[in-house]
Amino acid sequence: MAGQATQESILKSQQKCIAIFALLCCFAVLLALMFSAVDVWVEEEDGITEENCNKNCRIVLVENIPEGFSFSSNATTHLPLTVALNGLLDLAKWSVEIVSSQWDLTSLEQQTDYFSANESSPDLFCAKDRTRDIDAIQRVILEAKKFIYVSVTNYLPLVWKTSNGQQLTRYWSIIDEALREALVLRRVRVYLLISLWKKTHPLTYNFVTSLKSLCLGLENCSLDVKFFSGPEENYRSNRKKREVNNNKYIVTDNSLYIGNLDWVGNEFTFNAGNGLVIKSAEGKLEGRPTILDQVKAAFERDWFSHDAKRLQDLILSGRTAGNPGLHPVKSEIRSKDRKVMRSMSL
Repeated sequence: MAGQATQESILKSQQKCIAIFALLCCFAVLLALMFSAVDVWVEEEDGITEENCNKNCRIVLVENIPEGFSFSSNATTHLPLTVALNGLLDLAKWSVEIVSSQWDLTSLEQQTDYFSANESSPDLFCAKDRTRDIDAIQRVILEAKKFIYVSVTNYLPLVWKTSNGQQLTRYWSIIDEALREALVLRRVRVYLLISLWKKTHPLTYNFVTSLKSLCLGLENCSLDVKFFSGPEENYRSNRKKREVNNNKYIVTDNSLYIGNLDWVGNEFTFNAGNGLVIKSAEGKLEGRPTILDQVKAAFERDWFSHDAKRLQDLILSGRTAGNPGLHPVKSEIRSKDRKVMRSMSL
């Protein structure tokens, strides 16, 4: 009797184990189905699949032209920024995700000191397998074969640091040296279009003059610099907020970089940002301009506009910040600039 009771007890225990195991399997299958359903729902919500992206995604250059700027009737124009933003909002079905370093819904000027408004080091924010902005810019400059167009709000290869209550300044050479190498060693033509506004540092003129001096006496070495500003009457007026060109991009004969970090040492050293690199694809479709072509056209439109002036012209008109140490190198103004730039784009 005792042996029979023991066998029945063992049999019941085995049945319980089987039942528990079956329940666990059912629970696991149920969880898998739930997560699978969630994934499918999210995929349908966002619509981000390789097939959908290949069919429906496109990239378009948009820009914002403020009041006071005017171009010729045949100048290149692109989709207005506000129209593009409203279009994206209209297309959204479930969610809108916005990443912005500054969000101002009023026209009041910010009182932040540009050169001291530092945030976090980009190295700490750079995720694994993601390229840093400065590395991307270096690669775009390195791979340029014919020309380099640069349009930035500020160009100042310096870093300010505070140590023991004292402000220390040092030369930040990464981009500056990359441009010098492209000019002198590879004979790539470089065009710098820098914004002229109330926060343009006087040392900017010295650095661009130093770059221009590299090509003195060197064949096939060409660097041209212009400063882009608003209308003359706005500059001389007492308006607190003046128009400024906020472009931050570099386009070459084969690549494009668009970012949100200004070309100032402190920006890349202390601030976090993001950017986009686009390279020209093989077998471009005839009759359909690429995004690189669109950005080139926008740069050349700004470059040849009456709002872009060379340093000598700005000094003569008194529109540069006072800098007694500034001795610019006089450069020849070529009448065939436009033809040269067009030929390099071919």
